[in-house]
Amino acid sequence: MGKENRLLPRTRKRLRVTVGLSPAFTSDISPGGFCIETMKTQKPGTGIAGKIRVGELDVEFSGTVAWARAGDLRMNQRGRMGVRLTQVPQEYLSLFS
Repeated sequence: MGKENRLLPRTRKRLRVTVGLSPAFTSDISPGGFCIETMKTQKPGTGIAGKIRVGELDVEFSGTVAWARAGDLRMNQRGRMGVRLTQVPQEYLSLFS
C-alpha cells in the first residue's frame, strides 16, 4: 500500500508492540493503524491481536494485516507489516489529540 492509498496521515513514532510472544516496534502510526518492524510477518488479510505500549500502559488491540514485506533472517533484516486496526483502544487514540 503506497502513501497515496492511505486514508489517514501517518506520524513517525516508535512504540513497542507485542504479537503473541514476539516483540516488534512501530515505525509510524495513524488513528486507524500502524506499521511495525518484525522478524516474522503475516500474510495480508490475516487477523492479528496483541498489545501496544502507550505511555506506561500495554493496551490490547486487534486488526488485520493490510500489507507485508518479509525481511531476511540470514541478514538479520526485519520485515515490515501494515496493520489496520479493527478494535481501536481509546488510550491509543489519545496519542493523536
